[in-house]
This record gives sequence, C-alpha cells and structure tokens, in this order.
Amino acid sequence: MSAAIMRRESVRRNLTRAILGVLDSWPVLHRQVFVQSHYGGVTAAQIARSLDLDPDEVRSILDRCGRRLRAALRAWREEVAGCEAVPAAMTPVDTLPIARPDAA
Repeated sequence: MSAAIMRRESVRRNLTRAILGVLDSWPVLHRQVFVQSHYGGVTAAQIARSLDLDPDEVRSILDRCGRRLRAALRAWREEVAGCEAVPAAMTPVDTLPIARPDAA
C-alpha cells in the first residue's frame, strides 16, 4: 500500500471518529432522528409518526444537528489541516444536507 493511500485511510478513520464523537455527544432523540434521516433514508414525516413527534419538531432537530455537525467538521478540518493534507472531497461540510425534503 502506498504512503498516500495509507495517509488517506488514516484521515478517513479520524474523520469517522470525529463524526461518531459528535453524534455521541447529542441527546438520544437527536441522534435517533439524524441517523434515521441521513443514514436510513427516512423522511421527517415518517420519523415524526414513528416517534410521535410533530414533523416541524423533527425538521428543527435535523436543522440543529446539521448545523452542529457542520461546525464540528469545520473545526476538525482546521485542526487536521495543520497536521496533514486533507482532501477537500473528504470533508464536504458546506454541502451536508440539513433535512431531507418530504411531502408532509
């Protein structure tokens, strides 16, 4: 394995740890809503129904979570960028969706 690939994998592992650290710091409800939406592909309306919440509350949670995660990733990138080259494509913090669009 080349040195460049090893560096990239190291950065990827560190990024994964950073994301998991941010998610772990959130209240359980926020983490549950965010994971269902962004990793499970569940809409805000579906999450609201399954958790007996108002859809606006779910969208608000997603908005707050997205802002917190983007801020944490920006800080991570600034911290890591001082130590090693971090490909910009690995930290698309400005393109992280805040909430999935849904019909309801």
